[in-house]
Amino acid sequence: QASGTSLPSPSTQPFSVWSGNMAGAADAQLTPEERARAALMKMRDLVPRTSWNSDSDAGFLPLSTVATSGRVRNDAPALLAELVHGGGGQAPLEDLCVTLRSGGYEVAESFCDAGAVESTLALLTGDAGASGEVNVRRLAAEALWLMIYDHESSQRLIKAGGHGQVIKLLREEGSRGDAALSGGALRVLGETLYSETRKADLWESPDLELLVEALDWALKAEPASCRGPLLATVCNIAALWVARVRGAAIATVLPLVGLMPRLLQELRSWRDDADVLFQSSRLLHALSTRCHFWPENVREPTLAAMRALSQMQHDETLEGSSDEVRACSKKVLQAVEKLPTSPPAGCLSMMD
Repeated sequence: QASGTSLPSPSTQPFSVWSGNMAGAADAQLTPEERARAALMKMRDLVPRTSWNSDSDAGFLPLSTVATSGRVRNDAPALLAELVHGGGGQAPLEDLCVTLRSGGYEVAESFCDAGAVESTLALLTGDAGASGEVNVRRLAAEALWLMIYDHESSQRLIKAGGHGQVIKLLREEGSRGDAALSGGALRVLGETLYSETRKADLWESPDLELLVEALDWALKAEPASCRGPLLATVCNIAALWVARVRGAAIATVLPLVGLMPRLLQELRSWRDDADVLFQSSRLLHALSTRCHFWPENVREPTLAAMRALSQMQHDETLEGSSDEVRACSKKVLQAVEKLPTSPPAGCLSMMD
């Protein structure tokens, strides 16, 4: 380590510095995991869905390893015909994924124009995919992620009702079903949700409440060494959700605040990963700017973590740091410092 302040390591810094005293003195014997869960339950009486409540979840698996025998195809119409009329088997999807990976934006755009988004979505969420081989739906999720590059291609999925279908799939699968499929579906949402308008009904509905449980899953997914990509993906989606949620759906966001101590603790393991730090900071910033008040056991550890992170970046001791990470961590620090230390009088909710 170079000189200067660094993120404390688990072996040298007590958990309470990062997560706060989430329980009273009587609960001092609780483990960090138990205290974090107690804080979450105090924020809101959340009943976990069984599809996401697992102690042995598979981590975010690299879906590219699924397609091992595909080949680059130059006959897009024929390939799409195989997808639509050929029973939606694994082979044409493997070919599609390999072709998209090797072809870049122009190839992806040509497949979108030919209707591949709609066809692949049907394989991911429809009866053909649900009743087929397990890899068919995983490959369909990866193909959509590879194919959708911009706003126009995202709109194709939105107009086909894709977000509702993908969210339904996530509710059904969670992490106790096909965890790799859920990871792929989350990655698709991370690519396309930004193309929903700010006035879309989605932001007033409780549909995205599953992100609370998805973040809980990401923070405990095994193997721990593979949590990074999943954590960055979920934080990316959750940050957008917090920023745009409105109406009665605001209440569904509150449990995320209770998960922040665990997120801060997990960041110690990813202090060399700029993407994880950036997306996590975005989520922290979104929550801190929408909230009127944070409990001290969330506010203080966030301030400590962001100060340490900002110092590391200033001293250039963080491998892979970026201007985005630096700017976002400073915004989090400024926003949290402005939060009052006590709830506003007469305030029934911590969210605006």
